[in-house]
Amino acid sequence: MTIRKITPSDAPQLFALTETGREYLRTWLPWVDKTTNISHTEAFIESSLHAMNDKKGETYVILEEDQVVGVISFNLIDWQNKTAYIGYWLGEMHQGKG
Repeated sequence: MTIRKITPSDAPQLFALTETGREYLRTWLPWVDKTTNISHTEAFIESSLHAMNDKKGETYVILEEDQVVGVISFNLIDWQNKTAYIGYWLGEMHQGKG
């Protein structure tokens, strides 16, 4: 698995991963039920890119053989105190691989 910064072109794969894993993901991720079409995923990516430009967050897609299998992000970066929150999720079928 590898990671790279999220881009607008990731929206179709990311939305499809959310859509197919909806039942599983909703247990931990409250935004899942509000992500009902690709425009919601596109808005998430746009918001993530703004946060990166403002140096307030970093968002990456997790890839397995060039397929998006999840997301990892550093949220609410506080540069002065050198802290951030880490969040991630993987599609159900991509978990348990070490």
